[in-house]
Amino acid sequence: MNTFRPLCIALAALLAGGGLLAYADTVRIEQVERDLTVNAPPPVLGRVIIDPGHGGIDGGCHRDTLFEKDVVLDIALRVRDLLRDQGVDVLMTREVDTALDHLIEKSRLPIRHKRDLLARIVLARMQGVDVLVSIHANSSSNTVTEGAMFFFGPHSEEASALAYHIHEQVSLLQRGRQFLPSAAEYYMVNRYVPVAVLVEVGFLSNDRERSLLSDPQYRQSMAEAITRGIVQFLENYRGITS
Repeated sequence: MNTFRPLCIALAALLAGGGLLAYADTVRIEQVERDLTVNAPPPVLGRVIIDPGHGGIDGGCHRDTLFEKDVVLDIALRVRDLLRDQGVDVLMTREVDTALDHLIEKSRLPIRHKRDLLARIVLARMQGVDVLVSIHANSSSNTVTEGAMFFFGPHSEEASALAYHIHEQVSLLQRGRQFLPSAAEYYMVNRYVPVAVLVEVGFLSNDRERSLLSDPQYRQSMAEAITRGIVQFLENYRGITS
């Protein structure tokens, strides 16, 4: 049986800073984060990390045999390669089908999802990342809903600019409803990485968009659009040209 979760950002939603966590949980996560990043280097200007959501036992959203974790990993790897081709200093939170919760001791945080998401932020900070782009796929109980979505932390004008750059490029690729970038308190875009955005590449619950996201050629086009947005941001806000 197929089940859909509205706005299935899964890990990001579970760990949204500010609204979806109990205060005690938020304090505990922040303390663990501080402990693990006490020796974090300063951000390297223009260093990018691409974060494919979910992985391993966490498949994210799915329809039939198509899982979010696989779609976004494929797109993210394509973005990585395209950025490297243009000389961008780029890293990945994961390059294979794995979750990251094992990187955080269970004694520090008992809930696996929280460890997984925290590990992504710790990786980014310990690598001196300046720009983080987290890639996800979406789902809704309304199967008509389609279109990419873009989220950025509410306290960063540069993150807003990056989200709009990516949105402009993706909107050239997608027809149908267009969602403007939105400020959000999601953990991945609100946790100490200078510039962070979360991109939902489309809805697996929509037949047309699911078909597109199953197509390697469309995934390549999506990766190219995301890459162009990132490169435009680096040129305009970091003075880095390819």
